[in-house]
Amino acid sequence: MVSYLEKRLKKYKRSHKKITQLKEGPNTPSIGPGDVVCIYGDTGPIYGVVTEEGVVKNCILLSPELFLAGDGLLLRVEHLVNLLRVTPINFYLTPNMYKACEPIGKLKQEDLARVVENFQNLRQKHWSGVRRKFFEYEMKRIEILYNAFLEFLRQVEGETQGSSN
Repeated sequence: MVSYLEKRLKKYKRSHKKITQLKEGPNTPSIGPGDVVCIYGDTGPIYGVVTEEGVVKNCILLSPELFLAGDGLLLRVEHLVNLLRVTPINFYLTPNMYKACEPIGKLKQEDLARVVENFQNLRQKHWSGVRRKFFEYEMKRIEILYNAFLEFLRQVEGETQGSSN
């Protein structure tokens, strides 16, 4: 018999396809730690919270899928959705991705610290079954972000090697 979560995962996969292209969002002057962002993709949004400052921003993936995303903290936002759940997945925003971002909220420092702690606890868990499948699917769905980060690293490495010659 197919469980409720398995049915929900199938439905989620049908409605949340892999993102193949980022779309330009509203003009975003700056993004920093504590910003909850929406990254616009061709098949839907990607939500995250920025955890570290720098040229490349470290982010924690936030999911609008409250049941499949496990027991991470819930964050209230006012956007296309009202609630987002912290996941054990992180990603990086490079400068060329900022144009696809829209800040949709801001966490206080103590709330950001709680989110980071919750994320670290979630990373320690050994996920199995439907939740593991969900997290693996989410990483594939946002693969464009990982590829953009790797491309950024190649460009920086190329510039560094070019300047040292």
